[in-house]
Amino acid sequence: MRLYPILAPILGPLALLALRWLGRREPEWLSGLEQRRGELPTFPTPPLWVHAASVGEVRSAWGLLRALRDQYPQHPFLLTAFTPTGVAAWHAAQIANATVAAWPLDHGPWVRRALRRVQPQLLLIIETEIWPQMLLAAHQQQVPVVFASARVRARSVRGWQRWLGPGLLRRCLAPVALLGTQTAADAQRFEQLGAGRVEALGSLKWDLSPASPDPNWAECLVAACASRPVWLAASTHPGEEEAVLAAHRALRERWPQALLILAPRHPRRAAQVMQLAEHEDLPTVRRSTGVATDDAAVWLLDTLGELQGVFEQVKVVFMGGSLVPVGGHNLLEPARASCAIISGPHWRNAEDVGMALQQAQAWRLIEHGSELVDVVGQLWQCAATTQMLGQAAHTVQQAGSGAQARVQAALTPWLRTERPVPAPAVTRGQESKGG
Repeated sequence: MRLYPILAPILGPLALLALRWLGRREPEWLSGLEQRRGELPTFPTPPLWVHAASVGEVRSAWGLLRALRDQYPQHPFLLTAFTPTGVAAWHAAQIANATVAAWPLDHGPWVRRALRRVQPQLLLIIETEIWPQMLLAAHQQQVPVVFASARVRARSVRGWQRWLGPGLLRRCLAPVALLGTQTAADAQRFEQLGAGRVEALGSLKWDLSPASPDPNWAECLVAACASRPVWLAASTHPGEEEAVLAAHRALRERWPQALLILAPRHPRRAAQVMQLAEHEDLPTVRRSTGVATDDAAVWLLDTLGELQGVFEQVKVVFMGGSLVPVGGHNLLEPARASCAIISGPHWRNAEDVGMALQQAQAWRLIEHGSELVDVVGQLWQCAATTQMLGQAAHTVQQAGSGAQARVQAALTPWLRTERPVPAPAVTRGQESKGG
């Protein structure tokens, strides 16, 4: 039995209740609840609507959005994300003439309301966000839908077929104007699911735009990296900060001036991480309180949008989400900055990048957090090895780039300047129907 078609009418209201409950512990989820019900802004000119799930997908699209902004300087954008951190990342991108909002929950009346209010020229979805009600409503209202950097694993194909059913998947995917995938294998799998026009355009995560950090913060980074042994632990999760901080305390026994820049994946956990640092007797300063001080052993990066600027300066980087079974995070940001990358054994979320780095011998893999002391120490001791790893990682990143230009060119047919003919009005009876 395919559960989604049966549960579709109640999933949206249930999800809204879940967000309210989650907001009791994480208040940022309570922001924009009216947008979750489809109360999105209206636009005098049909915008380009770009949606990404969360921080990683948003950051991968920054370069594309800036290029589109240059190409279409007068065109309005609507930028949405599902998670609050994704919404914050869109704000951090500072795209001119862009409105940022939360993604509506996948409930028929709510998504139809959202589309009628926005009336987008195009809905561009970054990576693989299959929301059946939104896709069906977009097709009904004749809104072109384009996917960029879409991917699907073989086991996900089976899961989607069990949950949604082959018929609903075909109805969602067959009318998609263009489904741009990361690889040819992804393209084949989407064709099996019923997608019509599919093309392997590559992954936007391989194309990264340079960061523009705060000048005072950048000056502190440059000065610290010139005078102290520095390493970065990026996008860390619970269970990893303990190992990172213990390793840093041990490193400071040999390098008393050593500095750790610690960037938790979720900045809201900053207070918890501060307590862990205090337990290790490591003087720590939070980035959100201002410019870091020279006497601190740890700089806690608890802001959004500044991590890439740190990659540009720090040459030894541990990528989080890899010592715990999260699956790792974007390895291409440190690779683009020519960093020597250290990763734990869990990197399935970046499998293609990890395999490329492994084949090029462009990173250091560890099994346990206790190995951080030796690996970081060895890289500090041997600048030649650090430089070699960084250059190899940069070469890997450059070899895989080019998706941004291909996606930008593919979007051209839909980004016209004249206002499209409005879609036929939807009657109240039609609006009440589920998917």
